[in-house]
Amino acid sequence: MKLFKKVWLLALFFVTAIFLVGCGSRTYNAEETGIKNDGVFNYKIIENQVIVTDEETGTETTESRNFILIVNLVKQQKDVVIPETIEGFPVKEIADFAFYEYYKLLGLITIPRSKLKTIEFPSSLKKIGKFAFYQARKLESVVLPNSIEEVSDSAFAGANKVSIFTINRVEDEYIKYSSNSADSEPIIITGGRSSYAGDFFRLTASEPVSWESSHPAIAKIDQDLGRITTVNSGIYTITARSRQSNKVSTITMEVVKEDLTKKIAFKDKSMDRLNKLESLVLNVKSPELLGMSEKFLKLNSKAKIYVPEVSVEFYKNHKVFKKYADSILPILEN
Repeated sequence: MKLFKKVWLLALFFVTAIFLVGCGSRTYNAEETGIKNDGVFNYKIIENQVIVTDEETGTETTESRNFILIVNLVKQQKDVVIPETIEGFPVKEIADFAFYEYYKLLGLITIPRSKLKTIEFPSSLKKIGKFAFYQARKLESVVLPNSIEEVSDSAFAGANKVSIFTINRVEDEYIKYSSNSADSEPIIITGGRSSYAGDFFRLTASEPVSWESSHPAIAKIDQDLGRITTVNSGIYTITARSRQSNKVSTITMEVVKEDLTKKIAFKDKSMDRLNKLESLVLNVKSPELLGMSEKFLKLNSKAKIYVPEVSVEFYKNHKVFKKYADSILPILEN
């Protein structure tokens, strides 16, 4: 009986220790910390002054562009929708450790306890802080908005129930080009479009031809297959010469410079240990806009990568994604 009582007391001690050593208070002194709450979120207004220059007059003025930093939840939630604005200011950042929920056993062992299953981000969001969703083990899916600029260290690491991770980036549509010829019954070239450096695509012709590029330093082409590899930004012309006659057609295209202001910085281990990931949906035409290092992705053998149909070859040959070439598929449009 005494032994049972000792075991029971010891168990009670450990359980109490778990609950007493938690992840910190969810109430803050607004005057001391600047952290407010709206009943759902603890947040902070970040003061941001920007100097704006008038293009016509050159006059400089200072504008206030304050924004909201989400600190954490007032209390745990299963389903969370982060609003576009709070107090009229755009929600732009999620703080480090914001949704990391845990107990600490005796102050030594960290035990994840997040209840979060779904999260909806606002289209104003720019940055997700370090460990923001670390070990959110009930989180089922993630959709990053077009506005996102940085996903910090270990932001989603250990969120091992996430099955679908979607990254969106709105980009200009590719420009389509037509061929030119002085012949009465010309060779018709199809498949011409603008592209980014490092892209791969193929031209086809209405009859057997040999291909050549005016500027191989901008874009190279396989003379038999019509497969183009773009190298640098610039304008180039592809010539198709008939193998059956003297007919010639040309098509002039451009390798455009990527808008690096749209590049997303994925920091170290920000998507680490997503062990149950089934679909990585990259709604981004250029993999260069995904700031990932060569060793960044560590996907399980069953995971599939879905990319825009025009970019499948681009991704399959890209340094970050080529090791997953067999798992890269086109996004099917509805």
